[in-house]
Amino acid sequence: MKGSNKPVYVIGHRNPDTDSICSAIGYAHLKQAMGVNAVPARCGKVNNETKYALEYFKVEQPLLLTDLYPRVKDVALECKTVVRQHDTLRHLGEVMRKSELQSVPVTDSNGELVGIVTVSDLAKRYFLELGLQSLVDLRVRYRDIIQATEAKVLVSSDENELIEGNIIIASGSAFSTVSILNKKDIVLVGDRSPETLLQFLECGISCLIVTMNSRIAPEVLEDAQRRKVFVLLTPYDTYTVGRLLNQCVPIRRIMHANPVCFRPMDLLSDIKGVMDEHRYRSYPVVENGKLVGLVSADEIMLPEREKVILVDHNERGQAIEGIEDAKIMEIIDHHRLGGIQTSEPIYTHQEPVGCTCTIVEHALAPRHRPAAVNRRFAVERDYFRYRAVQVPDLHALRQEDCRKTCGHCGRRPQGIRTCNAPCGRGYRRQNSRRNRQERPQGIQNRRLPNYRQPNFRHGSERNSQHRRSNYRLHAGGRRARRLRHAPA
Repeated sequence: MKGSNKPVYVIGHRNPDTDSICSAIGYAHLKQAMGVNAVPARCGKVNNETKYALEYFKVEQPLLLTDLYPRVKDVALECKTVVRQHDTLRHLGEVMRKSELQSVPVTDSNGELVGIVTVSDLAKRYFLELGLQSLVDLRVRYRDIIQATEAKVLVSSDENELIEGNIIIASGSAFSTVSILNKKDIVLVGDRSPETLLQFLECGISCLIVTMNSRIAPEVLEDAQRRKVFVLLTPYDTYTVGRLLNQCVPIRRIMHANPVCFRPMDLLSDIKGVMDEHRYRSYPVVENGKLVGLVSADEIMLPEREKVILVDHNERGQAIEGIEDAKIMEIIDHHRLGGIQTSEPIYTHQEPVGCTCTIVEHALAPRHRPAAVNRRFAVERDYFRYRAVQVPDLHALRQEDCRKTCGHCGRRPQGIRTCNAPCGRGYRRQNSRRNRQERPQGIQNRRLPNYRQPNFRHGSERNSQHRRSNYRLHAGGRRARRLRHAPA
């Protein structure tokens, strides 16, 4: 929902391979370490090779995204203010005043959406009021009157009982008022004598509302207790109490039942026509029958775009659907430059290396070494199987790293050629005889095959085994000695 911390999706190309998946995972970990809410994502099914790599290193698969088109969930506001269908208009007015909402959803006792009420509905109800409304057909209870008038109950009865009579204001003489009273009526009276109040009780009324906190004689309370008649004492005057009684109407009487609803995954392009047809201020967003938010007609004009970081691709044809409606933050890739255009400057990182994982590995290794194992799997895959167009010279990169930092103290050496760190334990120059025997042994010291050599078939397993077995580093000399019959 809008207002929350939206994530930045780090996503690769369509039909993702191991390089695309692993570089998205690794770069997302790097951005998370930098305080960015980054989420690794993919736009396709994970192949068997990538699945094996993720299971081997116990890494979860990235989030699957089908497109980046703006949806209702991107502009919907979280709705924390709702009213019940049995609540009064008085309660609705207080909710709208405090929350400053123009539309409020109406739910039942189970929390399911049953309607929506707006400020316009309240305004129409106000202009239609010419006098006290009859509460007989509106199924109003005595407890609603008590809450609306903020009255103090002096004599109580069944508060859940429905009102069955009319509301009478005793503004004239006692004789004229008694002449129009019927059984079960509600009487509004000010400061009157006890004799007048006893005459009202003898008419069989159901409720006596005394305004302005006027004094009530004890004999009146005793008679009302015997007849089981409500006696309410309110601080408001008679006019205000009459207005408040009109606001005891339940919300279900003025709400719009069965309103137009949307789902969180609906596209904004699909709901614009519906909004133009009905022209409401807000529309409820429902998921599985439950209210989850509100979407305003003004919010869909400028929706907040999804933020993405593209890895292992930079062409629109290879990107996820809806990339033109998203906001591209960065591009990390090792391919040719494509035709993606952005509306503002972004950070791009392009290197002519074998895979994007190599770029992510060098950026991630100083910060999160344990999280880089799955990227190393992709690097070694391109390194051994020769599937990349250009394989990085890892041995040269390692020598360059040795010239920059010391492996013991982490400080920069005093010179480029001499590689002596301030701690005195740094690596010496790689060509020095003293350090010749201290070189790390491993596949990084072996000479890489040249792809431009004739008679080299790309991806040939036999060719690769032949070259790895024939090139060995001779520890006693400065050059590699070719051993044709040496075992692999």
